[in-house]
Amino acid sequence: MKFEHVLQIYWSKGFLTNGKLQSFNTSFKNLFNEPGGASKSTQLKLIQRFELYSLIRRPNQPISSISDTLPESLNLLFSKITNINNSVSDLTKYSLLRLYLTKTTRGRSHALGKPSRGQRTWSNAWSAYHTNNITRSFINAYQKMKQKNFKEEKINYRIVKKKSLRTTRKETVSKVIVKINNWF
Repeated sequence: MKFEHVLQIYWSKGFLTNGKLQSFNTSFKNLFNEPGGASKSTQLKLIQRFELYSLIRRPNQPISSISDTLPESLNLLFSKITNINNSVSDLTKYSLLRLYLTKTTRGRSHALGKPSRGQRTWSNAWSAYHTNNITRSFINAYQKMKQKNFKEEKINYRIVKKKSLRTTRKETVSKVIVKINNWF
């Protein structure tokens, strides 16, 4: 089955944006809230392009009640603008993790919470620190998982102390014997 046929099946059921399927009866306001990835300016551009000025006055009106061809044309537009498989936040997360795992300098700076594109660290490092949470949370989760699987070997200090005392006693005794043999 071709990918286009799969898209036709999904499009006949509802809007497919950012990997999430929503029915045609959703309002224009709720269409962008759940999957995310579209700003207010994008919403206004869509209203201007399809001349849907009635949606500004009544944002809770279902899209399917406006016209019959509008949901299909919006689906075509969404398939060109957004990713069908994943949400936008997942894609940014994957790209940041790819940078870190390929050991690039940008990935390292994201992991440390530093600005990654040559900005000054004195004035704007806090914004970079807050935006690099994705990479740091991945590293922390990986380290926790690694610690759960790895059992540390506990050191018995009593045995270690006894062994060290034995070796020192043997060394001192052998030195004394050697000195005694030199005298005779």
